[in-house]
Amino acid sequence: MNPTLSLWIKASNDYRNARGTKHLRLLQEIFTALNKKKAEITNSITDLEVQIKRLDRRKMQELEVAASKFLIQKELTKVSGIGETLKKRIIQQCFKNTLSSLDNVEHIQGVGSEKALAIRLWVKDAIHRLPEVIQGDFQGKQKIMMKFEKSLNETINQRSSLMQDLQKVEEVISKIDKEVRRLSLISTSTFRRALKGDVIAVSQVSQYMRGTFPEWEEIPKWLKNAKKIVNQT
Repeated sequence: MNPTLSLWIKASNDYRNARGTKHLRLLQEIFTALNKKKAEITNSITDLEVQIKRLDRRKMQELEVAASKFLIQKELTKVSGIGETLKKRIIQQCFKNTLSSLDNVEHIQGVGSEKALAIRLWVKDAIHRLPEVIQGDFQGKQKIMMKFEKSLNETINQRSSLMQDLQKVEEVISKIDKEVRRLSLISTSTFRRALKGDVIAVSQVSQYMRGTFPEWEEIPKWLKNAKKIVNQT
């Protein structure tokens, strides 16, 4: 057999059976599985963030309605010509959960053009003050806050837990990526150069034969964690 061919065959066999090659294949499989896990966690976090925004939006909508009702109940009678009876009539026939719905009051019995203009001016001012009112205390606020508190806290806690899981996965992925890059630097050519007496290649092959960790040492903690995460998938 051609000596050069024989050298290549031996180098190829040695590389294929080396501990480093076996570890490299294992790490590549784990790397793929972990990236899949990372994508799943990331998608779950995104879903939870959408839920949190939706809950916050619903809470704010209900707070705006309650605060609007509070302002109308408390202040509408301060508008010139508006008494309790007319206020109740306006609320019953005109209020549609927003302050701006009171702009259409002309059709309400007892509301003329002057009162309608006065109400619109009050509505404009009330809308401007609404965010400040929502930040304060008003009737119905506590009930709304309690209604959404449990769901929001549970969802936020779920997101926090997943973000911790994601951090752990990313840390292991980073470690495995570095190890894969290190092992990938060695190839059949490196083994061939070592067989030909290249001092640097001999040292590289010697390290490669130990793999990620030598057989007389325990599996590194980060690799154990990686396998554990993959097995939980």
